[in-house]
Amino acid sequence: MTGEDFSFYLQRVPGVFFRVGAAGPDPDWPNNHSPLFTIDERALSLGASIWIQIIRDQIGESPIRRKNFTSSCLGKV
Repeated sequence: MTGEDFSFYLQRVPGVFFRVGAAGPDPDWPNNHSPLFTIDERALSLGASIWIQIIRDQIGESPIRRKNFTSSCLGKV
């Protein structure tokens, strides 16, 4: 469940909100409110790559193919 107020901003200006999960693959991985939480660093490159692709799309550069986009961000998962 989410508690973001971002939707109120979107009532006045166009925008987008997305989440990139940063927990590890283990179902018992501590959540982001736990002092034991550590980020799965693969999420950092994925999030940055998503923003780069959004910018490329906006300035009109040809988009990267989805297969290359996902594999270059995550490697083998």
